[in-house]
Amino acid sequence: MTVFHHTIVGGDFERAGHATDALKDLLKTVGVDPESTRRAAIAAYEAELNVIIHARRGILRATIGDDRLDIEIEDEGPGVADVALALQPGFSTASQQARSLGFGAGLGLPNIKRNSDTFSLESTVGVGCRLRFGLSFSCVEPLPPAPNALRFVSERCRLCLRCLPVCPTQALRVRGTGPSLLAHRCVDCNACIAHCIHGAIQIDNDSPCPDAGSLDVLVLPLAFLTDFGPNVSYRLIREIILQLGFSRLALLEQWEAAQQNVIDELLAQNNHPLPIIDVACPVVTRLIETRFPSLLPHLAPLLSPLEAAAAQLQGQKAAFVVACPAQQTSLRQAGVPSQRILTPRALRQAIDQRLRAKRPTDQDSDCPPIRAAVERNELMASGLASTLRVLETIEGERLEFTQRVMLRACVDGCFGSPLFRTPSALALHRSRRMTINDDATYCVARRQSPYQPRPALRLDSDMQASVKKLHRMAEVLRSLPQADCGRCGAPSCRSHAEDYALGRIRSLQCKHPSARSQS
Repeated sequence: MTVFHHTIVGGDFERAGHATDALKDLLKTVGVDPESTRRAAIAAYEAELNVIIHARRGILRATIGDDRLDIEIEDEGPGVADVALALQPGFSTASQQARSLGFGAGLGLPNIKRNSDTFSLESTVGVGCRLRFGLSFSCVEPLPPAPNALRFVSERCRLCLRCLPVCPTQALRVRGTGPSLLAHRCVDCNACIAHCIHGAIQIDNDSPCPDAGSLDVLVLPLAFLTDFGPNVSYRLIREIILQLGFSRLALLEQWEAAQQNVIDELLAQNNHPLPIIDVACPVVTRLIETRFPSLLPHLAPLLSPLEAAAAQLQGQKAAFVVACPAQQTSLRQAGVPSQRILTPRALRQAIDQRLRAKRPTDQDSDCPPIRAAVERNELMASGLASTLRVLETIEGERLEFTQRVMLRACVDGCFGSPLFRTPSALALHRSRRMTINDDATYCVARRQSPYQPRPALRLDSDMQASVKKLHRMAEVLRSLPQADCGRCGAPSCRSHAEDYALGRIRSLQCKHPSARSQS
């Protein structure tokens, strides 16, 4: 059954990869296993580029069986005069324009053949080519949905719809009196919280600051220390935290630095898929589990810094300040009691009260960062948009000469969390002026269980049922304006069609001015 077709325009380098991305989303929607999805995407991308580089136009079709995917690309163009020669690595007839844009290295057809189980190429000079390739696959077994740490306050919602387009997994809907969540898709990022100016979306945490003397260690991100103005030093904040009853203050970044040292050792052993993606940000890990499961082997096989802190302090009465819902969820899954998980606001209020009684004028001198600067072959990116682009590049095997990737969902990492009140650039500037002396030992342990894909984008646990629902979605989508305006309460026309095909809504609710009448 043909479930996908996409037109490709020759010479349209700006949209290179568009057809492949759509195919990849489709395969995840019906439940194709991550490795087969990765291989199919690599092969399809190379085939799509061949049409863009050499032909006037083409069409990509995909057919899905019970355990097999077949793809056909038919184009109108000059054809291939010598198929055997074209299959040789490095042979290319690409134009100078294509080469100047980084395409046309002569590895397209060999890559397609390498990533498929069957391969055939028919060509008529002056007419065009018909390329067919296929591969077998298995289905991803559905898992129980992961818990979430978001809370909605419907009476605060103004139906502004700012939250809809920023969700990286299209998990939000805004209908009726306020927002709702497809919990199995949510990765617990801060994006919706950051864009909800009315406070209708919050982290689900009401834990107050603990009573004095009830806990021993307080673990918090460095960003928290920058929330009290330019003249408030680390020494002063530490003094107040000790007055609140804690015996020790530990920074989360110390465990992050320990994690990077272990990744150095993994790179030296040279037995881990490259690039290694660090697991400091739990949002990135959940995003890979949900949207990029083929990259799970690239994740460092380590506990996250927060999980490592919880494990190392297990025998002590430790409290943790979290910068996002994902951090809170990971702590709960690690067995940390809810009353020991604090939002920045809860602790900040307690510190603010004591700061009013002081006159903070002392400033710390410049100091080296917690993690010493080391020359490493690494790529760093922060913010959801940049993080998604990097993950897409790695998934397509288009990232070269990089051994380590460090991704943070918030801009500037935890400094950019909306749970803190200081802008990230200013918080970073303040943090560099803080002198932090800590001789304690910080340990990061290996994970005891492998990462598992979260098939949250799958339409049905049954493959054929997923395909049928996909066809229904396609029919509905053709009647929608493709404007992705959000007025229907869904983040895109595709998600609106999905809601209707899956029975989440009883009728189409398109409110775009250009929408055709709905039956």
